[in-house]
Amino acid sequence: MTLRTTLAAAIAAATLLAAPATARDGSIAVGEAFNFGSSGWTGGTAARMTLAWDVVTVDGRQMLCGAWSISDLRVRPAVDNMLRGGAMTVNGQPTIRNLRFFRRAGGRIAEDADMVGQRADCAALPPGIPAGSDIRLTFGSGRIRM
Repeated sequence: MTLRTTLAAAIAAATLLAAPATARDGSIAVGEAFNFGSSGWTGGTAARMTLAWDVVTVDGRQMLCGAWSISDLRVRPAVDNMLRGGAMTVNGQPTIRNLRFFRRAGGRIAEDADMVGQRADCAALPPGIPAGSDIRLTFGSGRIRM
């Protein structure tokens, strides 16, 4: 089975937020303004992945923050590979490689709204990224056996 690597959130462009967020241990709560997307796998599984991410200002630094959830733990290795092969680009230039730092959400996530309030882990962006930049996430691919 092949992992579909295109998430709606991966294609959509985001703008940098100026509103500061409060971080604790490098994480923040997923808010309603986050970008949400979901995807599934082709083949014999109905597993779904839900992703929430955004660029926020935490303690004066711009950070990429993200969280994810899966409906079937058997696809966890494929999700790890997908995130590990992922990247964030700013105006077409790679900025962060390996999105494995995104936090796995707890509990059952049935829809995007269920992600609100979950914890998202963050990674600092290099200084000097202008507001309004074209920010995109891309993801690696992988195979799973069921």
